[in-house]
Amino acid sequence: LYATYKVGSYTSGTHLLGGGVPVSDSSVGTVVWAQTTGALTDDDDYSTAAHADGVRVSGGVTDDTVRLFVGGSPVGDDKAFDSTFTSGVRTYGGSSELWGLTPSVAQVNASDFGIGFSILGNAGTSEYLYVSNFGFNVPTGAIIDGIEVYMDREATESSTIKDDGFYLRKTSGQVGNNKADTVNYWDTIDNGVYNIYGDPTDLWGTTWTAAEINSANFGIDISVKWFTQTNYIYARIDHIKIKVYYTAPILPHRGNAIVRPDGDVSTQWDASTQADHYTLINDIITEPFAPDINSGYLLTLSSSGGTNIIDEFTMGTLYIDNGFITQIQIKVYGNETDIDSTVDVYCGSWLGAQQLDMGSTPEWYTYTWDVSGLGLSQTDLDGMKIKFDSVVPEKPYFYDYVQYGDILDYALGNHYEFVVTGQVNPSLLTTYESNNGVANVFISKEGNFELGITSDGYLQLYINTNGVETTVQYGTINAIPTNQWTFVAVRYIDGDVDVFIGADWYYSAVDGVLEPWDGGGTLVSGGDFVIGAELSTYSCFTGKLDEISVFNRGLPN
Repeated sequence: LYATYKVGSYTSGTHLLGGGVPVSDSSVGTVVWAQTTGALTDDDDYSTAAHADGVRVSGGVTDDTVRLFVGGSPVGDDKAFDSTFTSGVRTYGGSSELWGLTPSVAQVNASDFGIGFSILGNAGTSEYLYVSNFGFNVPTGAIIDGIEVYMDREATESSTIKDDGFYLRKTSGQVGNNKADTVNYWDTIDNGVYNIYGDPTDLWGTTWTAAEINSANFGIDISVKWFTQTNYIYARIDHIKIKVYYTAPILPHRGNAIVRPDGDVSTQWDASTQADHYTLINDIITEPFAPDINSGYLLTLSSSGGTNIIDEFTMGTLYIDNGFITQIQIKVYGNETDIDSTVDVYCGSWLGAQQLDMGSTPEWYTYTWDVSGLGLSQTDLDGMKIKFDSVVPEKPYFYDYVQYGDILDYALGNHYEFVVTGQVNPSLLTTYESNNGVANVFISKEGNFELGITSDGYLQLYINTNGVETTVQYGTINAIPTNQWTFVAVRYIDGDVDVFIGADWYYSAVDGVLEPWDGGGTLVSGGDFVIGAELSTYSCFTGKLDEISVFNRGLPN
């Protein structure tokens, strides 16, 4: 049994790249970005957006639709211009243009013949300049710490242009916060100085993965707004670049480091016929050599008590140089029969049990936990434990009992005193109880008397009298142990009960009640007398019984 690790450490890093594919995105604004590739390099070759001739910034307009109205309804072709409004007269149609209609003279002369205009504002805002395909290669698994965007830009006139929209973009579209500086105007000096948006810890109001940063769709959306009516004022962007701050794992920092068990936390496995844990812990055999399977291994036996067999080992440790654990493998050489067994690892917390699922032929088995996202530390490693948990398989039980019929009605019935004695040697004590709450019943008279043993070795007694009906316990934990003979006796005299177990008298029940049947009088009428069980719910005794006696007198000590 041994464990191997992949150990890594975190290192901080940055990538700073310029954009590869700038395009003008018409989803907002009306002023198109020209020469979009000018933003690729810092070389005085610009991406530009021009404030066109005649643009009216405050309430500026552009055509939406321009159509004739006949009979009060818009009909025919739409003659809207694509460009923004210019001063002066604009002519729509012509001397031979019928707008896709054949109107009659009567229609033209009618009072409801005319023209309708639909006008759009926002003529002073640019489209988005979308810059993407930066070509990042941030390591898989890196933690993104912050993002900065650098932009070298200028306006051709002072106090005329401000940011309008400044968003990062994922494959799904724009995300996070708008970082536009809507307070300060763009300067007019082309001095190669970058304006910086974001900082090393700013994630722009969203979350990021390395895959999203590395995507060709990762980028920036930029739009601007004019605050002037002067013609041909240019917004010019010379260069855009993005800097990504990240913390990334280096794998493997240390590979396949081995630690071995160095002590038992618990020793519940039954190794009575094989070597003890010390042999297993100090076994120096490693893969690919197979250990000796004839000695020095642990064996679980179905005869072990309880429902589960659990064994834990503390593990040796190693120094991981301030790194972190990314993967743990447990290697076990062994075999098993058809049994429900699991292995689990504690390293800061239990990582999750895995089925052993070993075959009947001994060989090496490997169990892997990928813990790269947990960042397990040196402290976690120092406290590492391995736990094996096996469900004790059920074995066939052959129940037997002696049923005498309805006898002993005088002693265990219409009488004020009796004594019941016997030698008991239980081999298994279960928690299964009768309807009257008595487990492992070894003497019963149906309806008025049951004598049994709890799973933790107390003598358990049920008596139903004409005055009191109850179930109580006498003795101490393991007063009646398994796999050895114990003499027990119960004496009843008109509600006064005394119990003898082994070599000790008990004059009050475990719950502190001195006489639980005080004032009970005679027992109610009972049914069949049975040794080895009670038959209503079949609470049975497993083991050996001898010298069972029933007396119709309250015998002295």
